[in-house]
Amino acid sequence: MNDDLINNDLHKIQKNGDDSNSESRQNKMLIDEASSISTVPFIEKYRPKTLKDMISHEDILATINLFVEKKNIPHFLFHGPPGTGKTSCILALARLLYGDHIKRMTQELNASDDRGINVVREKIKEFCNSGLLGVSNNSIKLVILDEADMMTTAAQNALRRIIEKYTKNVRFCLICNDVSKIIPAIQSRCMKFRFSPLGKNQCLQRIKNICEIEKIEIDDETIEKIIEIGKGDMRKILNILESTYMSFGKVNMDYVYSSTGLPSEKQIEYIMNTILENEFSFSLQTLNKFRIDNGFSMSDIINLLLKKLRNMNLSQEKFIEICILFKKIDYLCMLAGNEMIVLSQIISAINLIK
Repeated sequence: MNDDLINNDLHKIQKNGDDSNSESRQNKMLIDEASSISTVPFIEKYRPKTLKDMISHEDILATINLFVEKKNIPHFLFHGPPGTGKTSCILALARLLYGDHIKRMTQELNASDDRGINVVREKIKEFCNSGLLGVSNNSIKLVILDEADMMTTAAQNALRRIIEKYTKNVRFCLICNDVSKIIPAIQSRCMKFRFSPLGKNQCLQRIKNICEIEKIEIDDETIEKIIEIGKGDMRKILNILESTYMSFGKVNMDYVYSSTGLPSEKQIEYIMNTILENEFSFSLQTLNKFRIDNGFSMSDIINLLLKKLRNMNLSQEKFIEICILFKKIDYLCMLAGNEMIVLSQIISAINLIK
C-alpha cells in the first residue's frame, strides 16, 4: 500500500512537471511568434490581405467584386508602376475565392526568374492538367504570372496556346510594369486593368496608422515628404519609413534625407545660388567637391534642380529650353556618363537664366 502511495505521488509530480513544461513551451512559442512578426518588413507585414484592405483603385475593386458575385472570373492583365497593389490585389482575390484551398488552387510564378518556354510547357501545363482531391470539379484554378513582361516572346506564344486550351478550368492573371512587352495575342485574351500610382491622401492615412501601431514619432510634414519621394509607390514609401526608423530610432526630415541620400531643400538652394552667383569654373570646382563629400547622385540633383526651376519666375520659352537640355543631360546619366562633364552641363544650362 505504501508503494501505491509513493507511485501516486511520483505520478502527480511528473504530471505537474509535464504541465509546467507544456506551459513553458507555449510561452516560448508565443515569444517566437511575436519575434518573427517583428522581424517581418513593413512591406509584407502591412500588405493588404483582403480586397477591403486595399486603399485605392476603387473602380477596379468594384469590377472584380462584381465578377466574384457572378462567379464569372475572366483572365486578368494587371499593369502599372511598381508598388501600386497589383500583386496584393490578385492574392487577396485568391484568398477570397479559395480560402484554405489557396495553395492547391493557385500557382504563382515570377516570370523574371522562370521566363523560358520550358517553364510554360512543364510547370504551367502540368498544373493545368492536374486534378484536385477534395475540391469541387467545377472549381476554377488560378495561375499568377508576376513580372510577365520579362517572359520571352517564344514563352508568351506558348502561353497563349495554353490559355486557349485550358479556359474551361483555369484562369490566368499576368502582372507587369510595361504592358507594351506583352504580345497582342495575350492582351486580347485578358481583361486589362491599369494600377496608377497611389494618391497623396490615400497614402497619408495608411502611413499614420502604421506609425501609430509601430509607435513611431513623426510629424505630418515628414510624412508628406516621404510620400513625395515615394511618388505613389507604396513599397518605396514603406521602405523609406522603415529604414529611417531602424537607422535613427525616430523619423524627421533630416533623417529621411540622410536615409535616402537625397539633397535637402537647403542644399538644392545652395547649389542653385552657387551657380547663379559665381563664375563657371568656381561653380564647377565648388559643386563637384560638394557632390563628392555628400555622395549625391547626379540624377537626383537634376530632378530636384528642375523642380526648383519650375517654381522660379521663368518665361515659358526659357523653361522649355532648360527642360530640353536637362533631358539630354539626364540621358547621359542613364548611360553612366562622366559625372564631372554632366555637372558642367548642368551649370551651363542654368546659366541661361542669367
